Amino acid sequence: SLVGLVAVFSMGKLYSSTTVPVWQGANTFIDFYTTTLAIGALLFIATSLKELQSVDKKIYGAIVLAAVIFQAVSAVPHALSLGKAGMAAQTSAAILSSMTMVIALKWLLVLGGAVLLFWPSKQKSGSGFKAGHVYLACALLVFGELIGRYVFYAAIVTTTIGIT
Repeated sequence: SLVGLVAVFSMGKLYSSTTVPVWQGANTFIDFYTTTLAIGALLFIATSLKELQSVDKKIYGAIVLAAVIFQAVSAVPHALSLGKAGMAAQTSAAILSSMTMVIALKWLLVLGGAVLLFWPSKQKSGSGFKAGHVYLACALLVFGELIGRYVFYAAIVTTTIGIT
């Protein structure tokens, strides 16, 4: 709903206006909105599995996949730009660089969950959405996004000390 989108915008604005360079910029908004869109659509599919038509499941599956692909594609330039910014951003980049395996696990889970959800819609008829696959996709995506939140907070390096 509109209230939820405004709440996500407010949260993104709050984080992007701090003294943490890794949070500043469009990537924070992209990350928040794509996470909201992907998990929201996936949870909607999981809770409405029996009521949804096959076409609706395909559409929501495509939304989840598109959201996580957009999230992944936007994360790369953001991470690369950190090394070219100030000292705090470079320190955040070094922290992220040391977390390569954790970040790889995040993207493996997130993209794996999205593909697992989208895959049945691309198969021949008869192999449609199964509850087990939807729940597994949901678990993978949510766990991957939780790892993403950990990485989001682990890369904190502020540009100032104290309240300014």
